[in-house]
Amino acid sequence: MVRKSFSFRRLLFFTGAFILVALVLSLILFRFGFPRLLGLGQPHTFSTPQAQIHPELMDQMVKHSSYGDVEDLDDLITFTMQRTSENLYPDLYHSYSLHFRELRAAHCLEYSHFFGSAFNSFAGAKGIPFRAIVVRSEEATFAGQRIPLRGFENHDWIMIIPAGSESTGQIAISRGLRFLDPMFYDLFYIADIEASIH
Repeated sequence: MVRKSFSFRRLLFFTGAFILVALVLSLILFRFGFPRLLGLGQPHTFSTPQAQIHPELMDQMVKHSSYGDVEDLDDLITFTMQRTSENLYPDLYHSYSLHFRELRAAHCLEYSHFFGSAFNSFAGAKGIPFRAIVVRSEEATFAGQRIPLRGFENHDWIMIIPAGSESTGQIAISRGLRFLDPMFYDLFYIADIEASIH
């Protein structure tokens, strides 16, 4: 009888451990597999971020405790992703606006313009020689299929380029640049979408 109880506990332990390991492996596969399944294809159009972020909101972000720790490009990307995530939440079914004053719904275009405008402001203030450009990919697919959601006929995301090369008529997608998606970061904690770009 005691032996049966011990075996049952052992079974529960191994079952729990198996489920935990399977969950962790699934999350790891999703994190690294998602960008490869997402396809953002040509044509790509480029624009300068146009978000109009209220001065009080910008001040709030600058006064955040981690702003002083921003020293390089990676720090700035992380800081701006986190502030974007704090101020926006995903919603594909709302009225479009590039005016930002408080926490509100946003879709990929609004996320990209908010991130880009905030990033460019912070980069200028910190002397970090990079700028954000909003990129619209006219073809958005997942696992080779069109995404059947409203708002996914195309997709907007961010490309980080060296400062001084912002002329949108001269920009081209090339390796060595940073390709980021602030909305996917907010949804899945996946910011780097380089594997998605075609």
